Amino acid sequence: MKTKVTLSEELPNNIIVSHKKESDDLSQYYLDKKLVIIDNFVSKDEIAILQDSQTQNKNNYDVGGKHTVEGIIGKPSTLFRNAEAGTILANIRDRLGEFSVKRYRLFSNDLASRYFMGDLKYVRDDQFNLRFDTKEIPRRMHMDNYDQEPMRIFLNLDNEARVWRISCPCTYCDACKQKQNCHEIEFGSGALWVVNTKKVNHQLVYGKRLGVFSRFFPLLEEMA
Repeated sequence: MKTKVTLSEELPNNIIVSHKKESDDLSQYYLDKKLVIIDNFVSKDEIAILQDSQTQNKNNYDVGGKHTVEGIIGKPSTLFRNAEAGTILANIRDRLGEFSVKRYRLFSNDLASRYFMGDLKYVRDDQFNLRFDTKEIPRRMHMDNYDQEPMRIFLNLDNEARVWRISCPCTYCDACKQKQNCHEIEFGSGALWVVNTKKVNHQLVYGKRLGVFSRFFPLLEEMA
């Protein structure tokens, strides 16, 4: 499923479409508050296995919450009926780590240089979480305000599109409240996207199964 982008005529286009086989450095797009999309990062076969899972269950309060992938790898039955899901998630985790190194070289080379020069006391562990729940009511347009500065990579792990709207990199202005002043993105099944959600207004419109991978680059911490 290919991602569909509907651009607003009133806003600059800050959406970049790349390909998983390309090798160009995407770091500057992140710094320039652009959103990068790569379709089919997760295969149809992998998505099919991940569909055999709960997103809503009144008798299980864990379903619909945030789950660490490491925990799911250790016990796939927490969410999945097919134990192969754990192996698939481990493979996706490893691919995301490789992707963040190869395609965000400005950040990863800086991290490696600091580490081997002894300028880093420690390197924060990557985080990879699943958010499996059904969102059918649009949330408000917002920017995130968490304390840390991870580069977050989003994955649509559902067989239906995940729908976002994004608007201008500003505080919550009147123009952003109107749909016609937003770009609307229907992320295809298996799509990956990267954007600084602390600097770009965004709104979840619809979605079910989401993966969020976070890597902590010292350079981004310094530039915050």
